[in-house]
Amino acid sequence: MSTHSAHPLSQRSPDSLEHELRVQLEGAWEVLEEARVRQSALLEPLASRRWMRHLRRQPALLRQVRELEAPLGEALARAERRLEQGSRSEQQPLALLAHELRTQRTRLETLVRDRLARLGEQGSLSFVEGLERLETKLREPPAPPLFEGELVLLSISDGRWVPVLYVVSLIALLYWKADNVLGFIRSIPSGGVLRLVLAGMQFLMLTVPVVRTLWGVGRFLLTPRRLVWKPLLGKTKQLSLDSIPHDGITTEPHAFTKKTGVLRVKGGTETLTLSDVRLLERMKALLELHRRPLLFGRVLGPPTYPLALFQATRRPASSGPEHAGEPGMLVLRSGYVAFLPEEGFDFMLRALFGEWPRGCPKKLTLPLMMQQLSLLPEADFDRCVEDAVRAGGGALWPAATVTHGSAPSGQGYQFTPRHGPVLTGVPDDSLRDAFDCVMRHWPPQEG
Repeated sequence: MSTHSAHPLSQRSPDSLEHELRVQLEGAWEVLEEARVRQSALLEPLASRRWMRHLRRQPALLRQVRELEAPLGEALARAERRLEQGSRSEQQPLALLAHELRTQRTRLETLVRDRLARLGEQGSLSFVEGLERLETKLREPPAPPLFEGELVLLSISDGRWVPVLYVVSLIALLYWKADNVLGFIRSIPSGGVLRLVLAGMQFLMLTVPVVRTLWGVGRFLLTPRRLVWKPLLGKTKQLSLDSIPHDGITTEPHAFTKKTGVLRVKGGTETLTLSDVRLLERMKALLELHRRPLLFGRVLGPPTYPLALFQATRRPASSGPEHAGEPGMLVLRSGYVAFLPEEGFDFMLRALFGEWPRGCPKKLTLPLMMQQLSLLPEADFDRCVEDAVRAGGGALWPAATVTHGSAPSGQGYQFTPRHGPVLTGVPDDSLRDAFDCVMRHWPPQEG
C-alpha cells in the first residue's frame, strides 16, 4: 500500500522543487530576482554619505526601481500564494528571496523619506511617489547665486577677515621660525625620508587651517524668497524664507570682535550660519519681515509710481515753528499725504505682520519697515499705509486739501492739511528725484 504525503513538494529534491516553482510562477521568480538586483544597486549609493553625488551620476537607478514596483507587487503576491499551498519553510529559496526583498524595500523606503526631508520635502508620499520626487530633485540643476531679474534685498560678505589673519600669521611664523624649523629637521640623523615627512607635516599644519577656512568664506544674498549662500569654494546653498519657523532666527555675539556677530537661520532641515556679520541686526530684521506672508515673494522692486518717504514732525497748527513736534514718517503720494508717528510703530508692526513672540529686532524701525513695504505693488502699498495709519494713531489727508511750500526755517518742506496739523520734513538728496516726481503729479488745491 503506497503512502501519499500531504505535501508532495516536500519530498522532492531542492533543485527539482525550485525548477517546478519557477515554471508554476510563470516569470514571477525572475521578476523577484531582477528586483533584488535593482534594489541592491540603489541601496548602496542611497545609503552612502555622498549619496547626492553618487545618484546624480546614475539617476537611472531610481527610475528602474520605480518602474519595477508594480510587477514586483504582483510577483510577491503570487509567490506568497504558492508558498502557502506547499510545505512552507523559511529556508526555501523562494521564501528567502521574498524575505530579502521585503527587508530591502523597508530600508529603501526609510532612506528615501530621509533624503527627501534633507532636501526640504515635507508631507507623506508613497514609495513610488518618493522615488519619483527624489529623481526630479536630483535632476534639478544646483541653485544659481541669482536668477535672472531676481531682486537682492541685502548682500553681505562673510568670514573674509579670517583667511587674511591666517595668511598674515603664516607669513610671520615663516619669517621668525623658518630657520629654527629647518635647523631642527636637518639635525635629524635618520636620513632624507624622515626629514621629508617632518617637513611635509610642518607644511600641512601651517596650510590646512587656511584651506579649511576658505570653505567658510563667501557672500550671503537675501532675496524676496530665499537666503542664498555663495561660497568661495563649493556649491551654492539656499534656504526658502517661508520655511523659517518663528524661532528659526538666532543671533549671538562674535567670539573675537564686538563689531560683528553670528546669525543662524534654520528652515526645514537646512541651517545656514553667518559667522562674521557686520550688518547682523539689519539682516535679522529683513529676514523677519520678508518671511511673513505680507511680503514673502510679493515684492516687485523699488517703486515706479510717485512716492516719497522721509522723516518728519507733526505739530499743532496753533503752535509756533519753535515747537519740537512729534517725530514720525511722512508718506507723500500723488493722491494723499500720510503721517505715521514713531510712537505707534509697535502697533503698526503687529497690525501688518502679526505678533513677534521673540521680540522685535533692534534694527527693525519705522523707516526700514516702510522701505520694505514700498517694494510691494502700488495698490498693496497704499492699503498697508491705510492700515498703519489706523493702527498707529497716524493721519491721512487727500493731496488736494494740503498746501505745501518751503519751511519757514528755509530747510525742508512744510505741508499743512486743511484744519489739520503742520507737517515738516527735510528729505535728503537721495530723495530729490522721488520728491520732485510726487510734486509733478500733485493735484491743484481744492477751492
